[in-house]
Order: sequence, then C-alpha cells, then structure tokens
Amino acid sequence: MTSEPASHFAQVLRVLNGERVPLDSRSSKTLRFMLESSEGCDVLLEPGRFEVRFGWNRARHRYSPETGTVVVSYLLGAMKAAEGAADLQGLIGPAAVPALDWLPWSYERRRVWIRRSESSVTIMIRSAETVSESPASFPEPIEFPPPVFVDLAEVLSCPTCRATSSRFRELAGGFLVCGSCGGSFVRPKGGAVQPAVAADGASPRR
Repeated sequence: MTSEPASHFAQVLRVLNGERVPLDSRSSKTLRFMLESSEGCDVLLEPGRFEVRFGWNRARHRYSPETGTVVVSYLLGAMKAAEGAADLQGLIGPAAVPALDWLPWSYERRRVWIRRSESSVTIMIRSAETVSESPASFPEPIEFPPPVFVDLAEVLSCPTCRATSSRFRELAGGFLVCGSCGGSFVRPKGGAVQPAVAADGASPRR
C-alpha cells in the first residue's frame, strides 16, 4: 500500500507530467502569499512536505502537501509549460485570481523556475524585471537571516533540558534558544519560563 505522503508527492509528479487539478480557496490563499509580494519565495516539495520560504519572511512555512499539488498545477498552467521536463521556467502575470471563498486578488509579472527529481521539486519565484522570454539562470536561494546571539548578565536554565548558560541565540520577540537542545523559551521576568517557537522559527515545540 502506498503511504499518504508518497501518494501526495506522486500526484505532484503527475501534475508535472500534464495532469491538472482545480484551484481551491486554501490553495488560492497560499498562492497569494507566494505571488503578491515582489520579494518572491522558494518552495520545496518532498513526500509529506510542502515548505515555503518567503523573501519577506524567511522562516520555514509549512503547508498541507495537498495544497502543494494545487499550487504546482496553477503555476504550470499559468506558465503554459511543456510536460515532463526536469527543468522549467517561464513568465506569468500580470493576472487576477477570481474570488473563491474570499476576495479576489492579483499579482504582477513573475518569473518562475521549477526543477524536479524523483524525490523532490524545487520552485523559485521572483519579480520579473524584464519581459524577455529568454531563459534566465536559476536565482540564488533565499537564505535565512544570520543568527543573533546575546550574552546575559545572569545564568539561565533551559526549561527543556535544564542546561545552564548565559549565552543564547535570540529570536524575534525576545525568545531565547538553548545551545544544548535547541529548545526555545521566553526569558523569565519574575515568573515561570514560557515555551515559545521552535529553534528554526517554524512552529511551537510540543
């Protein structure tokens, strides 16, 4: 029996080979995040994973793999791309996306690159500075911002692993990351330590 993650990724590959699926409201919302901003985004699809790193927010943003299938289908349709190629690129937009369960939206001209293998699909979207149809080289990936470390006057104990230190990586909002276990927490202010976002900025630890 094919596992669910493998099944979703197999559908992505079928879409790359010519199958199309209709746009739904959830996928339209994700596409809006991907296409509306001129800062672009990088996308990784693997079995069980649909991950987007936006130019305007460089943390890892994970969405349902089913949504990834619809996103790929929309982009390929907009690109009028050839079927089955390992590397694809093309210009899309400007275009308006009709209302589904929420308001319609639009985006300006974008250049889209898609690179596939049997185990992953990479998508890069950037603002199209020119309207040339000539192929352009794959852009540099959107990198995470450099880590920021702080040296505190006091020694703190990590609420996850109990390791003590006065040096921590600092995340947005004043969250501190333990150098021993990677757990993150809010620096206490006369009260108990509160758990915060994960060390990679993606989601809360559970």
